[in-house]
Amino acid sequence: PSRAMDELQGVVFVAQLPTQPPEVIFQWPPEPEAAPPIEDHPEPYGMPPSPSGSVKDHIPMPMKPSPSMEDIKAKRQCFNVPMMTFAKMMMPDDELCNRQFYLELEGKTSEDYLQMASFPCSTQGFKTPGCCWATGQADILEPLERVHRFNVVHVLNVPRSVATDDHAAVLWQVSAHLSRALVSEESRVAFLSSEVKRLRQQLEAVEIFHKEQKQDGLTGLAGLLFDLFDGLKKHGHKLLRVNNFITCHVCVFPKIEARSPPSSEQTLALTCPCEDLLQELPPDSADVVRNVVAEVKPSQSLAELSVRLGLPLGSLQRVSQHLVYWKKARVVEVFQDNTRVAVAPGLDARPESPASKRFYAWQEAMRKKLGGASELTFSEIIKAFSGGNELRSVRKKIEDLGEKVKFSAILAWLVAEGLVVQLATYYHFLPNRQAMGRDASLRRRYEVSGAIREKFLHFIREEDLELLADRSQSNDQLEFLCLFVKDFALAHHRTDGHHFATLTNSFAKHKVDNLLAENKDIFVPYVCQCPVI
Repeated sequence: PSRAMDELQGVVFVAQLPTQPPEVIFQWPPEPEAAPPIEDHPEPYGMPPSPSGSVKDHIPMPMKPSPSMEDIKAKRQCFNVPMMTFAKMMMPDDELCNRQFYLELEGKTSEDYLQMASFPCSTQGFKTPGCCWATGQADILEPLERVHRFNVVHVLNVPRSVATDDHAAVLWQVSAHLSRALVSEESRVAFLSSEVKRLRQQLEAVEIFHKEQKQDGLTGLAGLLFDLFDGLKKHGHKLLRVNNFITCHVCVFPKIEARSPPSSEQTLALTCPCEDLLQELPPDSADVVRNVVAEVKPSQSLAELSVRLGLPLGSLQRVSQHLVYWKKARVVEVFQDNTRVAVAPGLDARPESPASKRFYAWQEAMRKKLGGASELTFSEIIKAFSGGNELRSVRKKIEDLGEKVKFSAILAWLVAEGLVVQLATYYHFLPNRQAMGRDASLRRRYEVSGAIREKFLHFIREEDLELLADRSQSNDQLEFLCLFVKDFALAHHRTDGHHFATLTNSFAKHKVDNLLAENKDIFVPYVCQCPVI
């Protein structure tokens, strides 16, 4: 869609200094300039008298005093709400800070409805060093100039109960994520307090209220808030640079809580080069995230990575979920020597293609890093991965061509770019084929027990249970076939991964292969590309 959040009307930044009431420091879009009030006098103050001839008309009228800053602030509106009132409403006490905060205002008509989603933040407890902000300005702020509390407020025109999507429900998380980055920069170089001071000085200039704000002239905190609103409004996400120091990626796409973490036998495939991802990480990110990004490989399971890094598996799984949520990685089955691989469908391998140019840029960077590494053309690399061969065969082909770059690095780059996919073996369960050409002497009757029937009848039809019982010699074989149908054939799960190996732990592999081969009339294998997890 061209607009990701049509319901988002604007963004407002409210801040409060010690001993002072909260103020609206910035809002976008700016409030339209109000029309000048109609005066009681038909003629402007200080103008020559009208030609009526009366003596009274020749008495010069006094000049109208200029309005004070308090009068100007009192008349200013923020989304049709008095600005001072808006600031007070969106700056609650400390007890309500550092948590999600919603406020809904209902006007006389449906068009006057406002919903404010925010995360009011208190900076207490964060030690701010007495230094200037990042432009080099030698201006040390006084304690009373430090921001005490602030709030990034998202304004919508619909109530929470009738929102058309889940985006509005996570806007408070956007504010929380950005607030954390702002507090970090406030603690480091007093960025937030310095920007609030600068914007307040601009607001105190009367002419600021009589000219339209231009987005091209917005810098610092104001430019950051405009980028935030523009990105969420158009695309639903935005990569922000707080003070050109901290990278903050915000989005309104709700997190899928139901997705389970990767298992110990799975791994992560980064969706971008490792070096680029490490540069994108904010300086205050946890060391465990950097260690995982630097060491994760498509050919190494999370269990192996846990031993290598000396970290609990649960920590690796939480980091994995975080990277997957931000689209920086995806969960894949481990690329083992016997894994069959192929080139992604539709790949353009021509020398002038974008994928080819990215490969050569990466290869140039690797040559500078390793020094004198040999070069293979992009077409040679793609040819080696074509054909659905096992990974050990692909590795031998590339090594025979004289490539000195580690095969694991080439594999990681191709997987990150989505140019190489895994092939896996799956099975169709076709019970209707069971009467076609099967010798009746091979039928083995085993009665379906009550426990088996109760366990699988919700997933497998009664006649199919009877069919599987005909193909079994024991209760264990029947249970295996039922599990195989339920968890693999019907669920479209691969039968050459760790899940299938777990199922067959109680059976010898040759017995499982023989059992499936004997029933090849109803269990039909096929090979296709593994779906992205």
